[in-house]
Amino acid sequence: MCKRWFRIPFLLTVGGLVFFLITAAPPAGLSAPSGDPPDPASLLPGQVLGYVPQEKDGVYTADTLYELLDGGAEVYRSFHVRRVVSRRYGKPGAPDILADLFDMGSSRDAFGAYHHDIRDGRDATAGVESDMAGSSLSFWKDRYFVSLVALADTPDTRRAVLDLGREIAAKIRGTGERPKILRLLPRSGLMKERVSYFHDWTYLNTRHVIADENLLLLDEETEGILARYRDEAGKGSRPSHLLLLVRYPTKERAKQAVEKFLAGYLPGADRRGIARRKEGKWAAAQAAGDLVVVVLDAAERPDIGKMVSEVRRARTR
Repeated sequence: MCKRWFRIPFLLTVGGLVFFLITAAPPAGLSAPSGDPPDPASLLPGQVLGYVPQEKDGVYTADTLYELLDGGAEVYRSFHVRRVVSRRYGKPGAPDILADLFDMGSSRDAFGAYHHDIRDGRDATAGVESDMAGSSLSFWKDRYFVSLVALADTPDTRRAVLDLGREIAAKIRGTGERPKILRLLPRSGLMKERVSYFHDWTYLNTRHVIADENLLLLDEETEGILARYRDEAGKGSRPSHLLLLVRYPTKERAKQAVEKFLAGYLPGADRRGIARRKEGKWAAAQAAGDLVVVVLDAAERPDIGKMVSEVRRARTR
């Protein structure tokens, strides 16, 4: 089985807002659902439009995923990947199709694996969310993330990849749910194709570099959302600010995280946790009970209050 080259999307570095929101509720969804899941290989069809398996399936765990992925195994390990089945489909005279099915253990982590990449392709109506670009299709459903890639883009491979994806999705009985923390994201200006889910500081720094030190005390008990927003002044065409929502197990942990972030990143903040950075942008870190809101690179100080208020209102709904 050949190794996959891991595709890392381009990260924009334009100024904007970042929110870190931390709650005291336990990070539900980190453990596997009750009951034994089916063998992932049973969810892959035996044939589709004349394509059939070309060799023995590759089966991997979190410890052996490096054998399949060059540079990408740590991403899926950060989402608690359980098992991966990799199958190569082929038919005479046609490019092969590579199918990788990841059992992430929970729908929240399947959501996270899916949203690692920027999702700006077309909806393929496969699974809960899907993204198709050329002859590549990715989707998530229940506890599974699925990636299908044809080795050449042709009308025939597009049809085969689409049919294959829809058949796999139909075999997955459950649906799963998006992380509840998503409900706290303000909708105005949200770029839905640039939403990332995470648990730890290392992964967060791959999405938006903040600091080497874990300033928000993220660990296996935390979960978070990173979302990009549009620049409304630019008529929504330009990415602007970021919003991060993070869940912690206790209010005390949330308070500690705010204090550490202020000390390490905003030592000159006022009593409301607001400071102007040397590059001229505004930043803030505030606690609200079991929540922490951190704003980075706001163009104007009033932008901070507006966004924090929206998050606070969402909490009470």
